Parts: sequence; structure tokens; C-alpha cells
Amino acid sequence: MGKPAAATSSCSVFKHWSFQGQRNALLLLFFMMMAGGVRAQQNHTFYFMQQVPQASIVNPAYASPCTYLGLPLVSSIHTNLGHTGFSYNQLFPKNNGRRGVDVGYLENRLHRLDLFNSQVHLELLSGGIPFKDYFFSFRVSEKISGKMSYPRQLFVLPWKGNSRYTGQTASIDRLGGDVSYYREYALSASRWVSDDLRLGIRGKLLFGKLNLSTRRENLRVTTGSENYHIDVNGRYQVNASMPLQLETDSADRVSHLQLPAQINWRKLLFNSQNPGLAMDVGAVYTGLDHFTLYASLLNLGGLRWSSNLNNLKVKQSFQFEGLSQEDLNASDYMGMMRDSLKDSYQMNHGQKSYFTWLPLHTYIGMSYQFNDYLQAGILEHHMLYKWRIYPSFTLSLNGRVGDFLSLSASYSYNNYSFRNLGLGFSIQTDHWQFYAAADNLLGMRPLNVRNVNLRWGFNLFFGCGQNTGSSKLETPSSGNGCHWIRRRRANEKRLPGEK
Repeated sequence: MGKPAAATSSCSVFKHWSFQGQRNALLLLFFMMMAGGVRAQQNHTFYFMQQVPQASIVNPAYASPCTYLGLPLVSSIHTNLGHTGFSYNQLFPKNNGRRGVDVGYLENRLHRLDLFNSQVHLELLSGGIPFKDYFFSFRVSEKISGKMSYPRQLFVLPWKGNSRYTGQTASIDRLGGDVSYYREYALSASRWVSDDLRLGIRGKLLFGKLNLSTRRENLRVTTGSENYHIDVNGRYQVNASMPLQLETDSADRVSHLQLPAQINWRKLLFNSQNPGLAMDVGAVYTGLDHFTLYASLLNLGGLRWSSNLNNLKVKQSFQFEGLSQEDLNASDYMGMMRDSLKDSYQMNHGQKSYFTWLPLHTYIGMSYQFNDYLQAGILEHHMLYKWRIYPSFTLSLNGRVGDFLSLSASYSYNNYSFRNLGLGFSIQTDHWQFYAAADNLLGMRPLNVRNVNLRWGFNLFFGCGQNTGSSKLETPSSGNGCHWIRRRRANEKRLPGEK
């Protein structure tokens, strides 16, 4: 057996890696990762809280019977952290008071492709107004999100070894992710188009600020059937729209990479060179006795990144031939191994614009109205990422207590886990409203769950309690006026244009 050998490039990519301006680096990472981890939109409890104007975020067909103004910066704050693979206690269970890795869980319970996801949404300004047959609303939001996908093989191969792949190739594909920060300007309109059908549409103008994303993530590990040599071949691409300083050699290979010592934060926050467009659509159907049907599709679109561009194409080829007695006797064998790994990479640099899609979400739901005070609902949600669908399913119960308090409770199958108990509430008068919703109260014990999230905010109302013709705008499950406490019966609902 010989020493590990690099079969391709001799470019030591990270040999001169350095970071200057640690304070700026930490601030930049904070902006990129303040979502709490490494984007899925979780609004399962919130979907049926139609008494809250911000519920139109998940279905643009929803409308408020009042003019409203979201209190700047605190009208809607949304945070989410989730993982489809395992909770901390599932991966590191206690045994005799000590924690250890459950290797069997990694092999048998992980999925073909699992996902870490996280987000923070901050609504800077929002409002809505009924006008003739329509309800119009707008919002300006800051959105920071991150996600990282990984295949099950990433854990199985190191723990179980490569003997099961003798004479074969193990594939570790789609190991990657992206982190984004962008600003969203949204304008929506909804109206009744028939006795029983209300439609809504929202257009969104996006301006990207920061992005880091991977593409074409391929890694192959081949074990020889006779000599058991291990050949590793990888190829992937990293696109970045963020301030970086790079140096390349004569072959345009990256030899030096660092964050700048100073970052112009004002220029970054007001950057408008990364435009994007997206669209949301929604519908509410009330033509069934006591039943209401809901559907919405969100985030049909994406962003084109054109500023602070860096495209890194990485190739790797590495062969491990095992350990000989000579290797074991070498005084600096680990150093030689480290140098061989460095030299196995070839990283080429470019500066081309690129496009990223927003994660696509679909919601399909149904509610049953027991009486003026109580409603039950079911909701199915899917998110599409890297051409894989991540499903969730929710049962909810929604009601009111008195004239000023509305409550929602939910039980969800989410992130391949049934441990999701949600709760939401809103307190409202003719002039103001405070609301909060979470999809998993068990998140108070975060080591036991795979999903933790919260949305809350404060709204101001105008014109509530007055006869404003809002009957054109209300859905059957809404109330008359800003209390949303009396169910609008079908014979009270007027078609657009009727007096």
C-alpha cells in the first residue's frame, strides 16, 4: 500500500484562506444566518386565523372587512427552525446517564434526502383597504432564510464503512443548500367572482441583498473489488452574491479567499441590482353547506443575482490506497494526508449572473362550521425544494371566546414527525389587534422536537363597526366588523356591483 495520492490538480485552495475584519465577518454571518439555523414556510396554525389580516400571506384570497395598518416593524415577525431528519434526543439518546450517537437511527430512520430549514421574516410596513368590490393590501418585508439538504448516505457511509460497496460506487448527491437575504414589496387584490368563489392574487417585487447557493452537488466513492482502494470524485458549484475578495493564479484557479476588511453596510442594505419577481394566488370556495374549501400557491418566481458575483466551480479527485508500515512509521503522516486532500481540489472562479428559485408552497384545506363560535379545519401543505416534495398535514380547531378573543389549536404531521401541537390567539377591538401563533408548543423543549416557530404582530384598525359595505369582502367564516364574531350567512353576501 502506498501514500494517499491526488489524481488531479495541485491547487491548494485553502492554503492561504484568511479572514480580515472579524467584526464585519460576524455581522455578515449574522445577517445571513440570523434565522437560527440553516427555508420552509410553516404557517399551519395561522392558515385558519382569518381574523388576522396577515393570514392573507398564506392565502391572498383572504380579506379584512376593515381598513388596517400594521404597526411598523412589529406588524408581523415570523421565525422558524426545522429539520426533517431527527431531533437532538433522537440522535443522541441518553443511556445510563450518558449520551451517545444512535448509529442505528441514522441508518434506518433518515430519509433519502433530509433538510435543515430556517427563516426570519420581518414586516417593515403593511396595510389594507376595502375599495368597491375589491380588497387591496400591501406589505414591505425583510426575508432572511437558509436551508441545507443532505442525503442519508452522508451519515451511513462514515459509520458503516465502505465494505458493503466493494466493487460498487456510493453516491452522495444533493449535499448543499443556500442562504438568502432579500427585500419584498408585495401588492395584492381579492374579490368575489361569483356567489361562492373568492379569488386573490399577489404580485411581489424582490430585491436581493445577499446569497450563497450550491448547484450540481455530486460526490462518488468507489471501492475496488480486488485491492479495496477508495476513489473519491466530486464536482459541485457555489454561486455567491456577497462581498468577497479572491485571488486567482494564471489558470484562473482560486488561491486566496477572504471577506473584506470593511463592508459598506448602507450600500448592501439598499442594493437594488439583484431584482426578482414572484406571484401568489389563492381561492376560497363557500358553495358547500357548512363547508369552506381553500387553496393557495405561493412563491412562483425567483431572483436574478448580478452584484458582488463569485462563481466557484470545484472538482475533486482523490485516491486512498490504504496504510503501509512505512506510512505508520512516518513522523508527519497526518500532515502528508492533509496536503494531499488540499491538493485534490481544483477551484475555478467566474463572475456570471445566476438565478435562484424561491421554494414553492402549495396549501389545500377545508373547514367545517359547527356554529357561530366553532370551526374545524384540515390542511395539507407541500414545499418543493431540489425537486423533492416535503409534505405536512394539519388538523385544527378554531373558535372565539366572547367578543374580543379568538383561539386556534392544531395538531400537525410536519418534518416527518407527529410531535407538533400548535396554538394561536388574537385579541382585538374596533381599533387594534394583537396576535400570535406557533405550530409546535413542544418547542419549549427544543431537544425533543424537529420544528420550532412563532409568528406574532400588532395591527391598527380604522372604520370598524361602521356600515362600510364590507359584506362584499367577508368570507362566511369571518364576522361583521373587526371582531369577526358573527358568521356571514350566504344570503347576506352580495355579489360585486350589487347594491
